[in-house]
Amino acid sequence: MATRKRKAEAETPTLTCEHCRYFKPGASHNECRANPPTMVTDLSDGGHMSLFPMVEPSDWCGFFMPRLNS
Repeated sequence: MATRKRKAEAETPTLTCEHCRYFKPGASHNECRANPPTMVTDLSDGGHMSLFPMVEPSDWCGFFMPRLNS
């Protein structure tokens, strides 16, 4: 009886921020670029600024998209 060769299964990427195309590592903090930055108010001086969400490499969410070069 002939046997079928199994196709090599592609590795499933780890679904964490570290492996996501929207993850931008930084020197002091990491950012998620899946959505536009949000406006925040500096409570010390009342000024405004826009920031991307800060994330850890091990975080995860529902917007995960694998990196294009991986």
